[in-house]
Amino acid sequence: MKNLTITQLFFSAFFMSLLFSASDMTAQTRDQLDVAVIKDCHMMKDGKMMEVKAGKLSKMRKKVVLENGTKIKRNGMVVMADRKRVRMTEGNCIDNRGKIDNCTSISYTCPMHSDVINGKSGKCPKCGMALVEKK
Repeated sequence: MKNLTITQLFFSAFFMSLLFSASDMTAQTRDQLDVAVIKDCHMMKDGKMMEVKAGKLSKMRKKVVLENGTKIKRNGMVVMADRKRVRMTEGNCIDNRGKIDNCTSISYTCPMHSDVINGKSGKCPKCGMALVEKK
């Protein structure tokens, strides 16, 4: 009987540690979701050109030429379709049409369910409340 209790305590502690590590992963994912709401683009982040594709951020590996002829170099130099040269600065994004803007990702969340995050306003799929802009 005593061995059964010790075994139960061990497994309880083990499953609790799994539960806490899973909640840490959820918090990490939530922090990274801001990138997920940015449309596909190339951006200057931490002094490096990065690529946002399908919600994932990765380091730009080679020069990119957009459909309109705009060339984006790894060092942040952009040669627009009209041959105008622009140097990307921290926080700048260039979309796949060649428009340069500040990367501002607006995301919306449910006041009752902080794990619900969306790139546009609407209703929470869990409770139906209106999503509010995440600050």
